[in-house]
Amino acid sequence: ITGAWSSRGEHEPETPGLLRATSWMGPYVRVEQPLFDADVEDMFMWTSARGVHMLMHSQDNAHFNHERRGAYAFSADAGVSWNFSAREAWPTHLALDDCSSTKLAKRQRPSLAFDEAGRPAYLLTGVATTTHGLEWGNGWTAWQPIRGAIP
Repeated sequence: ITGAWSSRGEHEPETPGLLRATSWMGPYVRVEQPLFDADVEDMFMWTSARGVHMLMHSQDNAHFNHERRGAYAFSADAGVSWNFSAREAWPTHLALDDCSSTKLAKRQRPSLAFDEAGRPAYLLTGVATTTHGLEWGNGWTAWQPIRGAIP
């Protein structure tokens, strides 16, 4: 079992690392080396035939939009080495069924819902249009179809 942890304190850069155990009951051992040099939180991990995938909320201020951005990383060797994508993992606007979209101030806490074959089918994220950095105000959960599964 592999899990992700990230914590240095509130509103400080967070560095992702791994927790490993032979059973879900533990004990868990923290792998001390960071996975990659990125300020991320809210990691969601899953496996496919290709390897281990990770979606997360990126807090890197070098990106275009601070509150809405997502990040993606991939490991082909069961979490030993990781490739961190420079591209944002999800769009800054939420597409709606009527072909319009909603501008979001925040989009975080990613997770996925899978289809019957085990492929990612929906992206779930916490979203809000409230612009205050620490308040969610009108926050809700977006359930968005994915246009193509990761094999």
